[in-house]
Amino acid sequence: MSIADELIDARRQRTYVTAPTQRERAFTLADGYAVAEEVAKRWQDAGHRRAGIKIGLTNEAVWERVGITAPVWGPIYRDNLIDATTATESNPASFPVTSCVAPRIEAEVIVELSTELGPGAGLDTVATSIGWAALGFEFVDCHYENWVLQPPDLVADFGAHAGLVIGPPAVLTPAELLALDTFPIELHADGSVTCSGSGDRVVGGPLRAIAAVLAAPHAPVLPAGTLISTGALTGGAHPVVAPQRWDIAPGRRQLAAVSVRTV
Repeated sequence: MSIADELIDARRQRTYVTAPTQRERAFTLADGYAVAEEVAKRWQDAGHRRAGIKIGLTNEAVWERVGITAPVWGPIYRDNLIDATTATESNPASFPVTSCVAPRIEAEVIVELSTELGPGAGLDTVATSIGWAALGFEFVDCHYENWVLQPPDLVADFGAHAGLVIGPPAVLTPAELLALDTFPIELHADGSVTCSGSGDRVVGGPLRAIAAVLAAPHAPVLPAGTLISTGALTGGAHPVVAPQRWDIAPGRRQLAAVSVRTV
């Protein structure tokens, strides 16, 4: 059985596999993307429709330790999207973490492209190619025990993506989008402040994360309509269980608050 087959089976059955880098020391980031491409092909052949990409490993403080010089990316699928735009304070959107094996949660800025972006697109081009932005949650999952993995393993394993909860969208000017570099938030769990965060925790800013992915090897082509989850505003992911309520409280008015209940 190939690594791609094992990872697909692990996702369907909620089980663990041995990380590729633990099997073969020479398993590189290029190998990870090659496996990811095969996983994506088979997943789409099974009826799952692509919606965009998630950007991962956006905390530059860990790059030297894990041996990378840019963030990585993985696919987002439409059947893992949760629309929180019509949710209310008393009845937030819900996400089934019971579908995951080792779920964690991240507070993120999510954008949708209004025009295509390709490899090499710079920051100004990125800023003029975004139709709307929103706060939201990325749920991540890992099919290697105890989240012990290297960047090639993460890329191969669906990019560690499990689901996306998207808050109310806002149409922002390019200048306002670039100002998300300093956009502050608080992340709450069950009514208590878990931590604070800011756009600069994401490779210096959410749009900078997009430009960094497009400047790196293995950069994707991103058509108009692509959703991009730009990275963890708190510098990392947080363990999550059910039931819990999570809230992102924005520090500025450009983007609206968003909540999710785990089930």
